Amino acid sequence: MICNPQHERKTILLEIDGLNNRLKLARNKLLHDIIHDEYLEIKNECKNQIEKLETKLTKGKDNKKIDFPKRLYNALSNHRNQCFTFG
Repeated sequence: MICNPQHERKTILLEIDGLNNRLKLARNKLLHDIIHDEYLEIKNECKNQIEKLETKLTKGKDNKKIDFPKRLYNALSNHRNQCFTFG
């Protein structure tokens, strides 16, 4: 399977959004005295998962930086070599 960075990023963002929604729902239940002790457990669980996903998201950005000047140089060098070979 080919890794699609944009799809992976979108999936991670959707997971983070879902966890934030879960945390928001738990906060509302706490404010309405529906849950008490469970809130801290849910909050810690969501925060930990969000931090892991955000780390994964930022690592993905760092790994996928493209060296455009180097790629351009290589492309032009290859083109020049082909011109000498076939020209």
